[in-house]
Amino acid sequence: MPLRSVAEVQSFLARVASAFAAKTFKPHATFKSGNAQTLAAYAWPRRYRLRRSPGDEERLFEPEPNVKVLASQTGNFQRNMALQVTENLLQAHTQIDGILAANDAMALGAIEALDAANRKALVIGMNGTKEAIDAVKTGKLLATGDCDGFLQGCMGTMAAVRHLRNLPVPREVIFPITVFDSTNFQGADVPYEQRMCPKWESIVKD
Repeated sequence: MPLRSVAEVQSFLARVASAFAAKTFKPHATFKSGNAQTLAAYAWPRRYRLRRSPGDEERLFEPEPNVKVLASQTGNFQRNMALQVTENLLQAHTQIDGILAANDAMALGAIEALDAANRKALVIGMNGTKEAIDAVKTGKLLATGDCDGFLQGCMGTMAAVRHLRNLPVPREVIFPITVFDSTNFQGADVPYEQRMCPKWESIVKD
């Protein structure tokens, strides 16, 4: 959905916030009862940040007050930069239990730095890339969130065809994010050329 103005962005974020508020936040079992005491997070580059205040990361873990956010630094979505940032964080902090990255490339860079330093930490990525799924399979990566670019491509193509045929197309379609870990990665461990597009009606509800 293209956002053409600040007002549209604010309206969109308000709807997202409302959707999240309607659901109870359930942290991963790793973070229950303070099992992971520290967390380092990679945030978006500053020019892309849409956060309301610097405390957003802390609020994410409010249900688990024993979790402490040590640092939030940008890796600019690049593997090598994330590797370097993680190296610096490992030197600055003797204990890092988890690293949350905004994409899989940065998560994999963090894993490289951890391996090189012979340190252990749980790492979570985002995008559900093949390399990330492979890392989940081997236990290197705890989890990756998948925005399902394949599904978006399917639905975008079908929406274009429907528009050309004068069939109804909704103003926006919200795609769910699936978290893949060791319990369910099989659903993402399929080559794109072997996947099938879903039926329009299974995704777009009247």
